[in-house]
Amino acid sequence: MSFQRPEFLWLTPAALALIAWSFLRYARRRRHLGDLFGGPDASWRLTGVNLYRFPSGRALPIAAAAVALALAIAAPRNAPLGTVAPGEPWDVVLAVDVSRSMQATDVAPSRIAGAREVLLELIGALPAHRLGLLLFASAPYPVSVPTLDHDVLRFFVEGIDPQLVSENDEGTGIAAALAGTVEMFAAQPEPTGGRAVVLLSDGDSPEESDAGVTRAARELVGRGVRLFTIGVGTAQGVGLTRPHRPGRWGGPILREDGAPVVSRLNETLLREIADRGSGRYANAAAEGGVQAQFRALAALKDSGAGQGGGFSAVGSEFWFALAAVGLLLAESLGRLRAPVRPPRRPLRRV
Repeated sequence: MSFQRPEFLWLTPAALALIAWSFLRYARRRRHLGDLFGGPDASWRLTGVNLYRFPSGRALPIAAAAVALALAIAAPRNAPLGTVAPGEPWDVVLAVDVSRSMQATDVAPSRIAGAREVLLELIGALPAHRLGLLLFASAPYPVSVPTLDHDVLRFFVEGIDPQLVSENDEGTGIAAALAGTVEMFAAQPEPTGGRAVVLLSDGDSPEESDAGVTRAARELVGRGVRLFTIGVGTAQGVGLTRPHRPGRWGGPILREDGAPVVSRLNETLLREIADRGSGRYANAAAEGGVQAQFRALAALKDSGAGQGGGFSAVGSEFWFALAAVGLLLAESLGRLRAPVRPPRRPLRRV
């Protein structure tokens, strides 16, 4: 089971701890009251209630109701990760790397040109899904929320260029990009299908740790999002150059020791992201790799066939909340109807 708001799952142990503390104090006060009445037998004759018995008949349904409410707030997803009702469109965000390294020419004419070509083919291969677009360098730049108007998306894709972003933001922030897709999904209504991210990048992200990227991927997975990655570039890499612009000389980009800065495709990181996200990785230059990726994405709409769908009419949170109300009602009725026997001996103090 996955959750739309997993950050609220901490409410479960917090609520259970609070309920346990409250009932321990309540049981202690009851025993103290029984002592004031003269002990177990006297308190039974006066009140008809066993004041020395721990009120587990009240504590258990209240604790179960608290767990149900916490799960309702976390909004569980009914279907397993990546399964939806047959034929329902998915919300798919295309996250495209436009950092400085995407200007590299180890893929002719450049990595960014190759990414544009893949994107246009991908849009054509997914006519049934809502597609969104996010560009990223060191920071994410949302361009379009998921939409079925793919002509608008093609217009944006054809204008993608690394020079769109500031010269002060030329790094590759994959973790920031994944976090940006979380915000894009959060701003949209829950889809009837599912959610996925397709990341197009060279994976060359020396400014951030791989652990930070995988943490961001885990957060998306916890929200029920599948992750697909497409690598652009080569493992041999190529030296980076800065293009000539008015008022600034271009040329090779050098390290402090004078050696050229070489950008290489980091397939290991991109493959790990896809593996964690229950998706798949494809190299844009591999024969048939991207086409297989397209087929996997196009098949998303059918991946829920025969799964049973679960509670499709209303969200699971409704049923958890309803269960909590039922438990509280049962606890109230049980207090009114449950017979109580006199104690045989006083309980040990705590």
